[in-house]
Amino acid sequence: MKSTPVDIEKLIHNRSVTSHYQPIVNLHNRKVIGCEALCRGISSEAKLIPPGPMFTAAAQKGLSLELDRLCRQRILKEPLEDFIGNDKLVFINFDICILAEERAEPGWLAKAIRASDYDFNDIAIEIVESELQNIEPLITFVEYYRALGCLIVIDDYGTSHSNCERIAAIKPDIIKIDKGLIYGIADDYYKQSIVATVIQLGRKIGSLVLAEGVEEIKDVLHCHRAGVDLMQGFIFSRPIPHDQVIERIELIERKILKQISLNFESCLKKESLELERMRQTADKIVDSLVVEMTGRIESVFRELLPKHRDIQCLYALDMAGRQVGDTVFERVILDGIRHPLFRPATDGADHSLKDYYYLLRHSAGSFCLTEPYISKATGSLCRTFSTPFGTSEKKSLILCIDFSGTMDTPRMR
Repeated sequence: MKSTPVDIEKLIHNRSVTSHYQPIVNLHNRKVIGCEALCRGISSEAKLIPPGPMFTAAAQKGLSLELDRLCRQRILKEPLEDFIGNDKLVFINFDICILAEERAEPGWLAKAIRASDYDFNDIAIEIVESELQNIEPLITFVEYYRALGCLIVIDDYGTSHSNCERIAAIKPDIIKIDKGLIYGIADDYYKQSIVATVIQLGRKIGSLVLAEGVEEIKDVLHCHRAGVDLMQGFIFSRPIPHDQVIERIELIERKILKQISLNFESCLKKESLELERMRQTADKIVDSLVVEMTGRIESVFRELLPKHRDIQCLYALDMAGRQVGDTVFERVILDGIRHPLFRPATDGADHSLKDYYYLLRHSAGSFCLTEPYISKATGSLCRTFSTPFGTSEKKSLILCIDFSGTMDTPRMR
C-alpha cells in the first residue's frame, strides 16, 4: 500500500507539526536522564506523519531548512517544564546539511533557546549524520554551542557519515550508536565486538556511549554488562506526546528499570553457575591428568574429550608458555575448519603472549577465563579456560580448555 504524498509546503505554512519524546535512561542509577525530542507532521486528516517521509519531502522541495527550524521551534516553545533546572536533558536533532545553505543564519538555534524557558545546559544537540563537503562550518557550530553550555551528541554512529573522522573533528560528549548495531546484539558476536570497540573509544576520549534502538531485555543486559552508559528504545518507551512524558518517566523509574535490574541479577547468577560448571570441568580433567598420565599428554586428552561436548579442544603449556604435545580435537571440529589459515597449534608452539597464559601467570588467581575470540585453531568462536596443575611426574603445567560459547567478561580467580 502506497503512502499518501506529503504536502510539505502546506505542512510548513500551517505549522502542522507536533513534538513527541522518547526517554533516555541510565541503568546504572536507574534514572531517566532526558528525552530525545522528535517531531511528527500532522496531515489534513489529523493523522501523524512519520519524520522520514516528512523530511524526504522537504529535501525534494528544497525546504529542509524551513522544516528543521519549524521542528526546533515547536520543541522549544513547548518545554517539558519538569526538565527545566532538574538535570534532565532534551536531545534536539540538528541536520548539518543545512550548514551548507547560504541562507542558514548562524546562531539561529541559540536565539531560539534564549527565547525559550530552557537553559543551554538543558540541551543536547544531536548531530544527525549527513554528508558535508566542508567540515569547517560543522566544527565552528560545535565549538560555538559547546561554549554556550550545550552537550554535543554524534548520532547514528556506525552508519555512513558518522565515522571516526567525524568523532575526531567534533569531539562529542555523547556517542549514540546506531540501532542497526544494537538490535540483536546479545546473539551477534560481530556486533558485540564493534560496540565494545566504540565503548573503549568513548572511555579513552571522555565520551559517554548511548545505545539506541534497544528492544529486547537480553540486548539491554548485554549493553549494560558491556559498559554502555545510556540506553534508548522501545523496551523503555516508544516516542510519546508531550503530555504523557512525566507519567511515563515515573513508570520507567518505578517499575521497568526495577524489573530490568532483577533480570540482570538473574543473569549474573546464571553466569556464575556457568563459570562454576567450567571450573568443575577443569578440576575433573586435572584430576584425570594427575591420576592417569603415564605417557604423552595427548593420549589422556583424547580419552577425556568425548565426555565433554561443549569443549572444542584441549592442550597444555609449560610454565614458560610453550605447548607440551599437540592440540587435541574431536574429529568433527577438525572437519569443520573453514580455511587453511586456521590450524591447531602443535608441540612447542609459543603461547607466552596469549592472554590465557600471561593473565594467569601474572595474577594471584587460580584460573583465567578469556573474553570470546575467534580461535586461530578452528576459526570458531571460543573462550579459553586456563588453570595450573601438577603431573604425576611432579611437573608444573597449565591446562587450556577451549569452550564454545560467549559469556561476557574476562576473569581471574
